[in-house]
Amino acid sequence: MILNVIYEMFSNLGIYTQEAKVMFRELVVFASVVALALASDVLEFKDSDFEEKVKGHEVLLVEFFAPW
Repeated sequence: MILNVIYEMFSNLGIYTQEAKVMFRELVVFASVVALALASDVLEFKDSDFEEKVKGHEVLLVEFFAPW
């Protein structure tokens, strides 16, 4: 896991302590919560309104899904 790699890097720098490990874990949890809070909503497009909704955004990441 990525946390183990980062803990190993801290250990190699000589700053790896239990307190640093706890603080880092808290930082990761906090950053994850902030990222989740700032995430954009998922938009659902249909054939009839695709062009109209796409024009309202400067940049979009579109994933096409075929339910077969």
